Amino acid sequence: MYRIKSGSHYSRLFPSFTFKHTIRYRCRFENSCLYQLEGEDAFDINKLVGFSTSWNHHQQSARIGWRCMDGQTIELLTYTYADGKRDVVDTILAVVKPEEEFDISITDFESCYEYTVRVGELESTARKWKVPDRWLFQWILHPFFGGQTAAPHEMKIHLTKI
Repeated sequence: MYRIKSGSHYSRLFPSFTFKHTIRYRCRFENSCLYQLEGEDAFDINKLVGFSTSWNHHQQSARIGWRCMDGQTIELLTYTYADGKRDVVDTILAVVKPEEEFDISITDFESCYEYTVRVGELESTARKWKVPDRWLFQWILHPFFGGQTAAPHEMKIHLTKI
């Protein structure tokens, strides 16, 4: 379980790494992940999980993000950093309820990232093109809340590798 404390952004300070080009997780948000923010901060995408395929995760990385727009459900979205530029397309892969389990995966192909979210029998996949690269290992990126705004209260997220 990952815990983001009230007033914080981070669930874990140090990334881990993998030699694999695909990461898979079973996930569940607790009720504590519901929130409502005002103004532009409401559209910020929080990081659920991802990995960096470069020495700098703001240079080249793939992430599945989340946000709570209505105070009742959680949207799952993709975003990348490609050649140092943040690329966010507000394509919602899935909408989940707190306590609902779902599976996610991100695969690093040489020229694109593939994102998959499976909720029950429904599966959604998206691809984002990237600058071709291959590192010996990937940095795993852990849950993070907000852009400028820190977590309004403690939040708990369950992630299990599958």
